[in-house]
Amino acid sequence: MTQGVSGWRNDDRWARAAGDDDPTQPSAAGAIGARGASRPREVQDSRDVPQLPEVPLPRGFTEVAGSRRLETAPRVDARDAETRRRLDSFMAAMSEPYRMPDGTTVPVTPAFRMSAPYRAQVASLSSPAIVAELASAASRAHVSPEALGRIESGRGTPREIHSLTQALIDGHPLPRDGVWSGAAVRQLMFDHGIGIDCAGYVQQAFLHASGITRAQAGFDSPINESLSGLERRGFAKVNDMSAVRPGDLVVLAAPPGQPGHRAIVYDQHPATANDMSYLLQGDAPARDFSVGGQVRVFEVDTSWGCNGQARLGGVRRETWWLNESTNKWGYIERSLDKKTGAELELFRAVDGPYDHRLEGFFHRKGV
Repeated sequence: MTQGVSGWRNDDRWARAAGDDDPTQPSAAGAIGARGASRPREVQDSRDVPQLPEVPLPRGFTEVAGSRRLETAPRVDARDAETRRRLDSFMAAMSEPYRMPDGTTVPVTPAFRMSAPYRAQVASLSSPAIVAELASAASRAHVSPEALGRIESGRGTPREIHSLTQALIDGHPLPRDGVWSGAAVRQLMFDHGIGIDCAGYVQQAFLHASGITRAQAGFDSPINESLSGLERRGFAKVNDMSAVRPGDLVVLAAPPGQPGHRAIVYDQHPATANDMSYLLQGDAPARDFSVGGQVRVFEVDTSWGCNGQARLGGVRRETWWLNESTNKWGYIERSLDKKTGAELELFRAVDGPYDHRLEGFFHRKGV
């Protein structure tokens, strides 16, 4: 499957939220973005694909499709539309453009960063030269030691991450490969340990989308908040997948030898004709996945792990699919071609979203 699945690309720029006084640091109330509630869902979705393609359909598809609820577009709820606008606003703040030495600007979302670095980062982050350069950039950008600690723990705010990264760019005449680009900025972040982890992104996105304070949400400090034990802190588990709403939190358990994962729901809806057409234009795993039951679509925002590759992962919106008959989940696995360096996208059908065990979707009571 070669087409992008999510509406977000690291080298694209989201429409900026209208009326933000400081777009790099959204207010608690959130700004209303340009993507209004009356805008058709089909237009919002960047997967502009034709209707069912002229390809051989999987066995049984035509029989199953006749009984499915293939809507033209998901129904729009005012509360959900408002939540999506706020999530767009926060994503826009995380993709604030950087000023390159040649005067151009490039929007780049933060790389993935956990307090425990990847093996590929260890040598760089322990280098005295890198440590000194980071400290100098923080001083020039007026990033406090506390803010620097948050960034190095994967929990910085959009403004803190942007200010520090811009100071590093200003102090670097040339990047590692000699050409400034979005990928070069990502690599600069990665080499200096700048970025954000999944819980760091999701807790901030949730507070921005809901308009409540950290205390009202029952959250711990930014560095210590893991988004675990939510049912003990005023959140209710959503057991009906059709009841999942924008702004709900996703908690995924840790597979053996790997960390768990957190995300926030941007949208959820039964598959439309365009959604099914997209799957059917994919490779065999995507086509086979779509057969045998109603498919439900989830769009989620977070910072994704990168397997030690700076270009992969980081802040992005992704799509998950659930076949409600087989209980299989589909997602796009991303990797880099070892020979060309091109980004590869492979559809995978697995037992849990993002190949993790689902602990649950959680909705904050009263929000």
